[in-house]
Amino acid sequence: MISSRRQRPPRHRVLALLIAVGVAVGLGGCVSPSEGAGVSAGAVIPTALPPLASSPTPRPTLRPTFTPATPRPSATHTPAPMPTAEPSPATVGDPFTIGGIRLANGDAPLTLTYPSSWDGDRHTVADIDLLVSDPKGESLALFDAIGTWLGEHKIFVYPDTTSGRPVLSIHDGTYSGVPLEAEPLRLLIEGSFHNPYPADKIEERLIRLRGERFTLEQDGNVAEFEVVDGVRMDAATTVAFRDRPGDISTLVEPLERPEDTFLVLICSTRQPDEPQEIFPARIVLALSLVR
Repeated sequence: MISSRRQRPPRHRVLALLIAVGVAVGLGGCVSPSEGAGVSAGAVIPTALPPLASSPTPRPTLRPTFTPATPRPSATHTPAPMPTAEPSPATVGDPFTIGGIRLANGDAPLTLTYPSSWDGDRHTVADIDLLVSDPKGESLALFDAIGTWLGEHKIFVYPDTTSGRPVLSIHDGTYSGVPLEAEPLRLLIEGSFHNPYPADKIEERLIRLRGERFTLEQDGNVAEFEVVDGVRMDAATTVAFRDRPGDISTLVEPLERPEDTFLVLICSTRQPDEPQEIFPARIVLALSLVR
């Protein structure tokens, strides 16, 4: 088992600058909008939160590749906020609490465990701060500023407004030689940064990932999820969704149990026909509660 754990500092402590300004980003995943952060770290999130649907909205079964006719403008809007009211544990239909895990609660740290090999090895990231989408975009800015919190794990949570489901945007790649939270998962799916698997091999691995288990733990509650679908957004699709990340659920198969499902968004390194960027593409996973 590969583990990454830390002693949680007092919440009033000012975050220390851990990485020198002069250190190059290198293999950093989704570091900033200027470094091709796209939907993970600089996107426009739709401003309305729809009610949780009782049944999934029909979506196309084909996974489209989008090629915009003209470049899209840089994102300038702030993300849509997640609910601020603390729901009662007995609340029925709270779309951001799944299996006792409160993905809209930025005050309760999370532990994430996921497969890091096909042989059963597991990777654990403990004491993750949930940076819940807020009206001023402060949590998004903090998520983007890796150099100020490296080693103090953080995930940005925002709503996919098409499905009403939470999205966990997780950094992968490395920063100053330190692997980020989802790097073992990215390696499992697409191989090394400098020599990734070809696109058809990545698709095979995304299919193989279905049924693999992820575990979330928060405040003594433990919930197990399994991957029900996964898709790689190529570079053109990523550009097309850069200003509409609240629609990424349309890229995966229709959610059979949306009330039990959340999405994971990580970066993907380039294929030979894609732009010369650090991470021009994205990977989207849909995970459903194991019942």
